[in-house]
Amino acid sequence: MKRIAFLLIIASLVFGGRLGIGISGGGQYVENYETLTPERLETLFYGAKFSIKAEALPNVFLEPSIGYINNPSISQSAAGIGLAMTIKPRLGNFPIVPSFGFEGSLLLYNESNISDAIRAGQFEEFIKTSSPELMGVGFAGLSLFLGKSVSIDCAYSYHRFSPQYGVEMIWAGVSYYINW
Repeated sequence: MKRIAFLLIIASLVFGGRLGIGISGGGQYVENYETLTPERLETLFYGAKFSIKAEALPNVFLEPSIGYINNPSISQSAAGIGLAMTIKPRLGNFPIVPSFGFEGSLLLYNESNISDAIRAGQFEEFIKTSSPELMGVGFAGLSLFLGKSVSIDCAYSYHRFSPQYGVEMIWAGVSYYINW
């Protein structure tokens, strides 16, 4: 797990034209517009992600990430690593840019919660006893560039947890790019 994450980060840096970091969060797209309460939160899919973004080709970004997702269908949360390819075809200096792409993630499900394992210093044990599952994600959205370094990203995504089961989610985040 450590080696895979390290290789993904190094590969992104080697191919990169621009380097950036991003943080985002998302939640399940609910069609009936019910009020979100703390009691109802456990019945929804939600997650958070930290990523490193490297421009592999003009307007094409490779994004290795570390993420967390709550899966209420099995009453467990999962942590994992992923790799996304995002295309952002920017026309000149126009600040609004469409973005779309796909991501593959390796999620680690465990009976214990990852935050409890980290606090107890048992993160390695958490990884060893976890059951890994693959998840595919397709997404499309808009990015609002604030100058050359900062962008606010919003995306509609479809998370494929298994061949029979998928969930629609809305994600929003902030990215900071270091222009070389």
